[in-house]
Amino acid sequence: MVENTSIGQVRLTWKDGPDRFTHPRLTGALREYRIYRSDAGMGPWALLATLPAGQTTGSGLYEYIDADPVFKLGERRYYSVVSVNDQGHSSGRTNITRHDKNVASVAKLGEVFVAPNPFNIESGFGGKTGAEDKIGFYGLPERCTIRIFSYAGQLIQTIEHNEPVYTTAWFQVTRNEQEIASGIYLYVITTPGGDRVSGKFIIVK
Repeated sequence: MVENTSIGQVRLTWKDGPDRFTHPRLTGALREYRIYRSDAGMGPWALLATLPAGQTTGSGLYEYIDADPVFKLGERRYYSVVSVNDQGHSSGRTNITRHDKNVASVAKLGEVFVAPNPFNIESGFGGKTGAEDKIGFYGLPERCTIRIFSYAGQLIQTIEHNEPVYTTAWFQVTRNEQEIASGIYLYVITTPGGDRVSGKFIIVK
């Protein structure tokens, strides 16, 4: 499993099943696991770490934390874990996992902020994606509904957030597939459990 942590790192976990695997054709005992990362699913692959066989968390799981600051929030990488026996033979790379780095969702809806706020076309918030109209909502739980209103109270857009990350993006498009104009906008965020927060942001074009 590959998942984001609450402080923007990446946690990899896997079960210790290969430790106990036996087969008549095995030529050596399991020695270690090697964790690799790649910018693309086809490689090249960089070795991040090596974990000795048996070095689990105590619950039958291996764990590795990728805290590399070069891997930025919002970027994508690929991970693979291979097993190596005491003769240096390794398993095939059949467990490649794609991962988008983010920060894990909050446990309970609390303070939410919008960035950039105010938004203007010179903010450059879209970054490498070229999405110049991107606005981010931050501080979200795993499941919530974001409703965006005009200052006059008209519903502009509804966003269903249903993933274990603390942010979601909106690209300033209404539910009628129209681009919004400059102005003050309101948002209301609710959860299935009844929690609710609200706020406002400004668009300048």
